[in-house]
Amino acid sequence: MAEEFPEFEVEFVEFLVQQEALQFGSEWTLKSGRKSPYFLNMGSIDNGPALNRLGESYAALIAEKIDSGEIQKPTYLWGPAYKGINLAAATAMFLDSEYGITVTVGSDRKESKTHGEGTGVSLTLLGAKPTAEDRILIIEDVFTTGKTKEEAHENISSFVENPAIDGVIIALDRAETSVDGSDTAIAAFKEKYGIPTFSVTDIYRVRELLHNREVGGAVPLNDENKARLDDYLQKYGTKEAE
Repeated sequence: MAEEFPEFEVEFVEFLVQQEALQFGSEWTLKSGRKSPYFLNMGSIDNGPALNRLGESYAALIAEKIDSGEIQKPTYLWGPAYKGINLAAATAMFLDSEYGITVTVGSDRKESKTHGEGTGVSLTLLGAKPTAEDRILIIEDVFTTGKTKEEAHENISSFVENPAIDGVIIALDRAETSVDGSDTAIAAFKEKYGIPTFSVTDIYRVRELLHNREVGGAVPLNDENKARLDDYLQKYGTKEAE
């Protein structure tokens, strides 16, 4: 079954499981109030080798989208504070070392800087300032309500008028409808800003890839856990659970 998936996607999903970033077998309450049978916690990726692997997967996805013509070669990565900072930095390093793509990196400051170079844009900007010539990608972990992506768009727009944001890059698309049962937050964001979102994987593909698959000596998505996931996706998923 793994041959149906790009190698980088298979390795990425297994990596998330091994890092205990992607978990099954319990119940987690999401910000939406939904009780989820799985959870993605990117905070578990907290060491050098793990961040290196994460950057590799994000960079591979970006390279794939460049090759397919879905995005242009980026020149700037925006990593929303706080989680996006490490993600953008790790991705930038791999884009350079593996694909010869040089990008600058920037982020917002949650608190304005009041010392050192704490004047002008440096009050609210960490890293490089985006320019009108930049092809920008927003680097994030997941897409839930879309609030942080809208804030990212606003922050970037505060530094450059009509920024060329070509996409949002995330690890996992939960592929769920919004709380009111309408379109997903990803679809709503694209409709509002015209910006697509690309994920390394989505929960439907994770389900297919991991079902009864041994990872690190365990089977995280056994029949019982898959049945619970099926029920959840049947209720909240963007397409009917198989």
